[in-house]
Amino acid sequence: MTDGLVAAHDLVVAMDYGQFLLRGGPAMHYPDDLALLAEAQAIGDGVAADRRTVLVLSPHQNNFAMAMRIEVWDRTPPDDLDSWDEAFEAGLEVDPRGELRFESPTMSAVACAVPPGRYRILVAARGFVAHGWPGSTTPGDSWRVQLWPADGEVAPRRLRSWDNSERRPAAQAAGPVDTRDSRQWTAYLRTELLAHPPGDACCRRAEAATLLRLTRDAPSGNQFLADAGQLEQRLRLLLGDQAEAPGLTVELGLVTTAGQPVRGLPPRLVTAERCCVMAVWHGALSVAGELIPQANRLQALVWCPNPQTALGLVGTGQRIGVREMMIRQATVGPDHVVLIKDGPALLTVVAAAATAEAWRNRSD
Repeated sequence: MTDGLVAAHDLVVAMDYGQFLLRGGPAMHYPDDLALLAEAQAIGDGVAADRRTVLVLSPHQNNFAMAMRIEVWDRTPPDDLDSWDEAFEAGLEVDPRGELRFESPTMSAVACAVPPGRYRILVAARGFVAHGWPGSTTPGDSWRVQLWPADGEVAPRRLRSWDNSERRPAAQAAGPVDTRDSRQWTAYLRTELLAHPPGDACCRRAEAATLLRLTRDAPSGNQFLADAGQLEQRLRLLLGDQAEAPGLTVELGLVTTAGQPVRGLPPRLVTAERCCVMAVWHGALSVAGELIPQANRLQALVWCPNPQTALGLVGTGQRIGVREMMIRQATVGPDHVVLIKDGPALLTVVAAAATAEAWRNRSD
């Protein structure tokens, strides 16, 4: 065996949805992975980690017979990155069970033995043919994962990129959108929704209540929320001088007349007319929404400060035809997220015509 190489496993795994996870133990012990996915896409490096899980994005949408070699080293392995197209670095801790697991959405997990401990992990790949759909379910890309002892924390980062054309300049607010950039899609949608003319008085109050519910109770520093200036400008457009009225939270149903805060959406919004429910979702996406492009799919997230608000959004969404929703707890912080799998349908529901058109006319 090569000097320094402790163990090697040659696996055949199945990858879909353009992503996979490497875990240092069974998945049931770790939090939801949606925040990791959002981080990998938002930062643009294609990798994110939370010590026990590493999430990697692949240029290919799928490979149902993907070769993956796992190597465990007792020291830094020889540098051969020039022979690989993609490469990522991160930290990973393998728990006392001594198991490294490969997982990908809807696919079966595969595990192999790796001694417990804290590792620096190097993920490398080659053999890509296209971004997105590769033309078959077995396009032939292969991957290698090397692990060796780490002295401290290892920040996730990209080391090599197969195709630098994906790092195009940022789009203008009304211009073309990078088809793979979650931040640009989210900014495009937010710009459109915040500029939308407000509706009738009842719809204005419904949207205003949603804006305040999703932002005032949210943990400070949530990077997925609209900034204070955007929020203030929208509230002023919706409510005029009443935006600063002392009894506004009571009037909007966020606080009861007895002074008790309402945890979720105000009950009047859950049972409101269709136009007001659409205003609720318009407001939710404009200040706490996120669009996530994945190959030829577009999904959406709405970040909620508590599960009651998330449940209220799901209930109202069902009334106006928003389908395939699920609630997950975020990996970091107390936030919960509502995941909407059919992003284009959601854009139609909230009348985000410009964003929907940009998605239809994208060039992958």
